[in-house]
Amino acid sequence: AGMVDPQMQEERDGLLIGLAQRCGGIEAMLDSLFSFLKRKTDFYHVQKEGDRIGFPAGVAEKMVLEALRKYQSDGVAAMPDQKALQERATRLQGDRAEPPPTRTNPSTKTPTESAGKAQEGQKKKPSREEVCPPSVR
Repeated sequence: AGMVDPQMQEERDGLLIGLAQRCGGIEAMLDSLFSFLKRKTDFYHVQKEGDRIGFPAGVAEKMVLEALRKYQSDGVAAMPDQKALQERATRLQGDRAEPPPTRTNPSTKTPTESAGKAQEGQKKKPSREEVCPPSVR
């Protein structure tokens, strides 16, 4: 698949970190991923003659193992910098820990409330149960 541009990788990292947190950990996130592949894709379909979906026998499993092995070749050297991970986790938690803005005039809406009204017709963010059903957590 080639190299992923660093900005794209950072965006994907953010999405995956959020998913792992919502799922409650890596194991639950992986379970959710494979559940998604089963429910919403042809990943597990074993191709038979004439099929245009799925993969030949053993190919899906081979893809997973190749992806796993691609990044585990040197587990010790490949470990992320623990200090950087802790700083990032603290920063992410700090972003969520900000208290809501206080109002002095109850008839004045906060920017968040005003934005919420403008976005009411838009698609809502899925709940944890929608992203990681109870059987996955």
